Amino acid sequence: MSVYFATLGISIAFYRLFLNPLRRFPGDTLPALTKWQSFWVAKYGQTHHFLFAQHQKYGDYVRVGPNELSVTNVDDLPIIHGNRSKFNKGPWYWKNLNEPEPGLFSVQDWDEHKARRKAWDTAFGVKSLKAYEPRIATALDHLCARLDQFAKTGEYFDMSLWAELLAFDVMGDLGFGDSFHMLESGELHHYVEFVHIGLKFMCTLAPISWAMPLLSFVPVDKKTREVTARFFAYGADRFKSRLAKGPIKNDVFGFLLAAREEGGLTDAKLESDARNVLLGGGDTTAVLMTSLLFYLTRHPAAKAKLQAEVNTLFKDEPFDAAKLGGPPYLNACINEALRMIPPGPNGMQRVVNTPGGITLNGRYVPEGTKISVHGWSVMHDPRNFARPEEFIPERWIEGSGFKGAHNAAAFIPFSQGTYQCVGRRLALQESRMFLVRMFQNYDFQIDPNLDPKAYVAATESYLTITKSALPLTVTKLTKT
Repeated sequence: MSVYFATLGISIAFYRLFLNPLRRFPGDTLPALTKWQSFWVAKYGQTHHFLFAQHQKYGDYVRVGPNELSVTNVDDLPIIHGNRSKFNKGPWYWKNLNEPEPGLFSVQDWDEHKARRKAWDTAFGVKSLKAYEPRIATALDHLCARLDQFAKTGEYFDMSLWAELLAFDVMGDLGFGDSFHMLESGELHHYVEFVHIGLKFMCTLAPISWAMPLLSFVPVDKKTREVTARFFAYGADRFKSRLAKGPIKNDVFGFLLAAREEGGLTDAKLESDARNVLLGGGDTTAVLMTSLLFYLTRHPAAKAKLQAEVNTLFKDEPFDAAKLGGPPYLNACINEALRMIPPGPNGMQRVVNTPGGITLNGRYVPEGTKISVHGWSVMHDPRNFARPEEFIPERWIEGSGFKGAHNAAAFIPFSQGTYQCVGRRLALQESRMFLVRMFQNYDFQIDPNLDPKAYVAATESYLTITKSALPLTVTKLTKT
């Protein structure tokens, strides 16, 4: 028996290294042999740093698994992630074994995903966002009350924490009609811990999704398993409590329940979607708001330009979030923060399903190959964005005088195409409202002892970026 398995292992290794069509693509030897390296990299949240280093070493095409490629050639984006691409999601989007049905995020089939997504697109559409505006404003009121207290004491506070409390309070309210009330309490709700540990668990195992039947043997600590189980149980509880209220279209889940009434969704699918509601609008928005304060407090000139612009807004008219897509410097700051620290930094895995495979840059990629475009690398590539490690909002403003490469097609913070982030419009609206409220009323100063390079280097990624503490002080501005 041992001879059999030894021979089998040698045969598999020989095929993967010397016969597999992907052998023509560069990359380290270990990833070509096994995905277990990806497991360990993911376990410690280093995937975005690792893949960036791999592309720095090997170029636009890197073999990152026995049957997987990571790509940074922007010309390939339409093929892999574009609106016309029908590549299915890959096995990275595995369905948890405890789920009878996958949530929207885990649906791999292109046609099923398109059908399931309709209700979500309505829930995050322009009309819905307008209805959500007063509730976001109320959450910002609670945040401002806290900032007023910090302004009086002059103490340092962790902006990353308060951005998270804000984002999850908003998503709890807009998702299910019931805020977590964390801004009032000043404490993280236990569900946020469930989200973070659950994401870590799922993203650690995603590279070896084929091993799910052997889950009990996978080296993941007991606490992570237990908290992940609680994460799924809490999502089920939120689903049941919201279900009892009926399909009232005053929150995201109300639109999903309406689709259920029309026969489009089963209760099992809705229960899984309940977790997706909070995942889709919590961490991503918190990362963006934190990044904005990190970069703006480190760049006083940019902060001054933003404050000057927001102080001209809504002087003689009622506040209207729909108009916040217009102010150029406000949106340039948001775009630049998204480029510098994209909330979802890693490639969204797809599977080549074109019969007979495809050709990329003259090299054959067989049908069934897992493939993705690595967003962090693309948006930090000097061919796409000149001086990519510098925060320069002016690069997004035509006529600003900024010179150098600027490839808007390479800006993919929310991915692209059919599978792009469904909550992107909400994240942008909430972040715009956040910036206007913050910089019309406050001035922020960053802890001078914070090392900016270390701050970025310390980021980890478990689907979304984790945030290090961001110590700030705040001064309340006097209205003139």
